[in-house]
Amino acid sequence: MNSMFLGYASTPEISREALYGGGREITSTGEIAVRTWEDLRVGGRLIISQVLGAIDDAALCGFDVSSLNENVLFELGYAIAREKRIWLLLEKTDVEATKRWKQFDLLKGVGYVGWSNAEDLRIAFLRDRPDLAADVLYHDIIEPELSPTVPGSLFYMPSYNRTEPVRQLSRRLDIELRRGVRLVVADPTETSLNPLQWYAAKVYETECSIFHFEAPRRDLASLHNPRSALVAGLAHGLERPILMLAEEDYSPRSIMGIY
Repeated sequence: MNSMFLGYASTPEISREALYGGGREITSTGEIAVRTWEDLRVGGRLIISQVLGAIDDAALCGFDVSSLNENVLFELGYAIAREKRIWLLLEKTDVEATKRWKQFDLLKGVGYVGWSNAEDLRIAFLRDRPDLAADVLYHDIIEPELSPTVPGSLFYMPSYNRTEPVRQLSRRLDIELRRGVRLVVADPTETSLNPLQWYAAKVYETECSIFHFEAPRRDLASLHNPRSALVAGLAHGLERPILMLAEEDYSPRSIMGIY
């Protein structure tokens, strides 16, 4: 039997319970075996390598994007790059979730399934059978944009706010630029204008990618950090080295396999 990985945030608790229950109900159909991050805990701990391994083993990867959780977005980017069938989920009774998803904008044009309870997830799975879908997001929009790596090149996704750490890092990168390093910078003010395939092309053609995450208190951090997480996961899935930087008050629990 094929397996499905189901990724979602741990909060709010009622949504976590519904998604975990939905996974069990989908498994009960006998069509596919669902594994969630909760099933991967060993001794109360969860390691990102376990999650990525489960994604690699899965025929289908479902992700609830209602909260724009950064771990979930990193895993989604990774799954896209690993040529997995993708099934996006959004809690339809959460008005803010729909608003956040529209603002996020990096996956505009990619459909999602609205849900409100575990039964909704089972019905939607049997109706759509996303595990049998012929189309794969990677083949449709990512692969056609990829070009060979340019030696001595870096991709940099800076934070939205020009804080002192950003200025210091920019000065360091300017030094490397003068030394002959080819630097591709994603303008944070134009993030929503660049489609996902643009980011895929840039992280693939450069030898390393640097992502600067912001503390939650910063302006637009709630959009910048999830977007950075998605692109970082994409780069990791494309087997490109990544460096993720953050302020001191950015939670180290994010992008570390802890939900």
